[in-house]
Amino acid sequence: MPDAPLIVTGASGYAGRLVTAALLARTDAALILPVRESADRSAALSLILDEATLLNHDTSRDGLSKRIRFAPIEDLGDWLDDQHVSRISEVQHCAGCVDYFDEDKLYAGNVLLTQQMLEVARRFDADQFVFISTAFACGDRGDALIPETLHKDGDGEDLTAYMASKRHAERLVAESGVPYLILRPPILLGNSVDGRYCGKPYGIVQLWEGWSRLILSAYREEMYFVVPPGVMPPLLHQDHFQNGVLAAREHATPGSVIHMVPSAENSVATRDLYLAAVKRARPQRVFLYQDQELVPRDTLYRAACTFLDFCAVNIEISGKDWRFERENMARLESQGMETSTVSAETVDRCFNHFAANSRAMQRYFKKHGDALAERVDIIDVP
Repeated sequence: MPDAPLIVTGASGYAGRLVTAALLARTDAALILPVRESADRSAALSLILDEATLLNHDTSRDGLSKRIRFAPIEDLGDWLDDQHVSRISEVQHCAGCVDYFDEDKLYAGNVLLTQQMLEVARRFDADQFVFISTAFACGDRGDALIPETLHKDGDGEDLTAYMASKRHAERLVAESGVPYLILRPPILLGNSVDGRYCGKPYGIVQLWEGWSRLILSAYREEMYFVVPPGVMPPLLHQDHFQNGVLAAREHATPGSVIHMVPSAENSVATRDLYLAAVKRARPQRVFLYQDQELVPRDTLYRAACTFLDFCAVNIEISGKDWRFERENMARLESQGMETSTVSAETVDRCFNHFAANSRAMQRYFKKHGDALAERVDIIDVP
C-alpha cells in the first residue's frame, strides 16, 4: 500500500463505517476520517472497531485505532496542511444525505460536499476518487435494462430529489479530472452470515423498525401487509458490499460505473421480508394484499393504516421491475471477489438479529408471549 493516507468520508454513518472497517481489516492503509464538528468521534471509533475486529479476528482494537485520524470536514484542506500531509492516495466518498424530502439538505449533503471532496482530491494529488452513489439514481425506467453509464438528463421518470442529487454528484465526479470509480449499491441488508446490521434503520430495517413500533404495541390477532407480486428490488448484504468496494478499488478500470447488484437469480420474494417478521410475532391471521387500493382500510385498526402509510414509498419501489446491467460486477466476481447469496434464509438471519436487538420486540415477547398463535394463517387476498 502507498505511504500516503487514504480519506474515507461518512465514517460516522452506515456505508462509511462499513468501508472504513473493511479497509482497516483487509489493508494496511492509514485512514483519515473527516467528520462534522458535531459528530461523536468516540462512539464512531468504537463502532468502526467493532465491525473491523469481526471482519478480522487476528487484529487488535489498539493496533487498528492507531491507523485512524479524525479530521474536521468543514476545513479539511487546511487541516491536512497543518498536519503536513502533502499527498493522499485515495478518497472513498461515502458521506451523503438520504432525506427524501429536504431538497436543501440533499443539495448540501450530496452535491456541495462532493464538490468539496473533489477539490481536496485535486489539491492533494489523489490517485483515485471512489464515489458511493446509489443504484436507484436511474429513476423509473420501466422494464428497460439500466446501463452502467452516467445517466443523462431526461433518463427515467419520477426522479426523486434524492435520486437527482446523487445523479448530479456522479456528473461532478466524472467531470472532475480525477481518476474515479462510481459504485452504485442497491438496498443494503445485514451481514449474510450472522445477520448483524451496523447502521441506522434504513431500507428494509427501517420497514421492520416501523412495523415493530406501530404494530407490536399490542398483540394483534390480525396483521395486514401490501405485498406486490414478484421479487424485491436488488438487495445486497453488507459483507458483499464491503467485498465489492475492496475489489473495485484494486481491480476496476478507472472511469467505471459499477452496479453493485447481485445476479438476477440471487433475489428474494417481497413476501419473504414480511413473513420473516410474522414468523416471530405469530398473529392468528395475516392478510397479504397486492395493491394499496385493495386494502379495506375502514375495517382496520388505526396502527395498521399508519404502518401501511409509513411504508407506502417502499411498497411502490418494490412493485417496480428493476433490471440493472452488471458486467463490471460480474467481472470482479470472476476475478475472485467473494460474494454472498440473498435468500429467504439470509433475510431470516437479518430479521433474527434485528429482533434480538429491538426493544419494541423484546417488550412484545415479554408482555404477549403467552398469546402468540401456534399456527399463523397466511391469506393471499386476490
